[in-house]
Parts: sequence; C-alpha cells; structure tokens
Amino acid sequence: MKLALDRGRAEYERCEHCQTDVLRVYDAVRHFDRYYPDFEAWFWQKVVPGLHDGTRRLETVVRDGELAGLTILKDTDERKVCTLWVADRFVGTGMGIRLLRDSARSLGSKPLATVPEERIATLGPALVGLGFELTDTVESAYRPGRREFVFNGYLRHAVS
Repeated sequence: MKLALDRGRAEYERCEHCQTDVLRVYDAVRHFDRYYPDFEAWFWQKVVPGLHDGTRRLETVVRDGELAGLTILKDTDERKVCTLWVADRFVGTGMGIRLLRDSARSLGSKPLATVPEERIATLGPALVGLGFELTDTVESAYRPGRREFVFNGYLRHAVS
C-alpha cells in the first residue's frame, strides 16, 4: 500500500498543470477518512493520476489566498461529484451550493453524488434543491453498518 501511495505522490510532483496545490487540497479533505476509510489511498491512487489523464478535476474557490472550498469531480463514463468541502469559516455563505451547482453544470446531465448518513441532513436538502434525486440507499458501501445515500444513479462499486 505504501508503494502505491508513494507512486501517487510522485504523480503529484509531476503535476505541472494542476491549478491548485494538491497537497493543500489533501490537507483540507484528509479528515474525510472518517467517512471513507480508504480515502488516502483513493486520493493518491485515483484522484492525482486522474488529474493527469483528465478523468478527475478539481474545482476550487480561493478567498484571500486561502482555500475556501472545493469539489473533486470524476469525468468518465460515470460522471460524479466525488467530494465537496467548504472551509468552516465559509459554511453558511452559499459557497457549497455554488460549488455543487457549478460542478453539476460542468459534468453535464445528472451527475452521481453520494452522501454518508452523518451528512445527509445537511447535504440532502441542498442536493434535492439543485435537482438531484435520491435514487438509492446502500448499507455498508464504504463502512460496515453505515448507510450511503446515492443521488442520480447507483453505485457501481464501493470506491470510485
């Protein structure tokens, strides 16, 4: 596992076209491992190489030099909003809604999104308000005994 993570970090070192510092992004979202236990491996093995080959995109908002919010998007035959994050000081400003709206437009059609049960009360209404449709609830998709709420489609596999 360590070798694969090192390979992902090496890809980052060669990511000359990345508009946002990938380490800065990772530091902002690394706590998502509480919802997705394989988050670190996913980030370095899927997201970073995907930034190179065009299958992943970062949409970021920077305010006063500070990373204020971001989405990680998957743009393959499966279009998905993989990650949404807003810095604490910008929560409640509408930034998350704007990021979700812009990400959905950028991906086109109706992109897939999933939400862990701990975040559904906050994110569910925002997604529904933007036209996302709750289509499935999956038990133990990423963590044993925890539900993942799926919008605009169905999970193909646990980690994407």
